[in-house]
Amino acid sequence: MKPAVLTYVTKPLSVKLDEIPVELPEPFQDKVENFWSEINKDNRFTRGEVFHVNTVEESQYFLNVILKRSDYAYYLYSVRNKQIEMERCRVIYSAGLVETADSFFVFGEMGKNTAYPGRLQCVGGGLSVHDLQDSVFNLEKSLLRELHEELGIIDNNDVKECGVKYLKTGGDFDFITITYS
Repeated sequence: MKPAVLTYVTKPLSVKLDEIPVELPEPFQDKVENFWSEINKDNRFTRGEVFHVNTVEESQYFLNVILKRSDYAYYLYSVRNKQIEMERCRVIYSAGLVETADSFFVFGEMGKNTAYPGRLQCVGGGLSVHDLQDSVFNLEKSLLRELHEELGIIDNNDVKECGVKYLKTGGDFDFITITYS
């Protein structure tokens, strides 16, 4: 496991979609398909779209993350089988460190039908095609959608500040988290 690293974001960040989807080697794709058939016998999971981190380009002036389309079967296979190197599905998501008007922080517990049942985490989640503007993901839009879905916050007047603060890399699966506050 790579140690989790939290870095303060000081340069422009862009998350872009490469329209060419992830292509897995056939033997590995077969493993994913067999896993999906077994784990989803009761149809409790949905095989929705997931965006895999293909490359991260960083210079002294910018940080660009390039994503490719994949699906939840590949993601869940990676997580449940502890795929941490070459054939893993590495994802990026936005998270909000929400502070209430009375100075409390908001955390939630993941549901039983998720990849991480019982895990505590900030408000946030994976990216959606609805967050795309041309080929660039609007991470703030993604986070505001999650605030609405998870906390019922509809009025943006309730959000006093929403800006990129931190980039988290490393950890169990080397996922990337863009943290807002």
